[in-house]
Amino acid sequence: MGKRVATAVADASRFALAQAVKVLCAQGGAPMPAYVKVAKSSEIGPGTAKLVEAGSKKIALFNVEGSLHAIDDTCTHRGGPLSEGMLVGNEVTCPWHGAVFDVTTGDVVGPPAPSSVTSYRVRIEDDDVEVEI
Repeated sequence: MGKRVATAVADASRFALAQAVKVLCAQGGAPMPAYVKVAKSSEIGPGTAKLVEAGSKKIALFNVEGSLHAIDDTCTHRGGPLSEGMLVGNEVTCPWHGAVFDVTTGDVVGPPAPSSVTSYRVRIEDDDVEVEI
């Protein structure tokens, strides 16, 4: 019986935490992430990229061997458009000064960029590409 009680308490705690987060968000706290439709999957062939907008964010959407990945479009070096860069495998090269980023994680893998870019979760619903922001 002790295990059942512990499980019930843990479930109640998770529920209470989820409710507190919802209230915080409803009262102007941190916004809850949401998926936003940004493109059709048929618009982004393998080995290509597309600039999309989700809210006020400019996001580079990449198709790496049939798998879609999303990162901030703006290079952290001088603001170059990563969606216009050369994609080789899972790495994109900034067209302005050659910084290299891993499109699956947003990690910078080659200079001169000083830091990584944000990566976003991507899902496909029917033919719609959605990015979590």
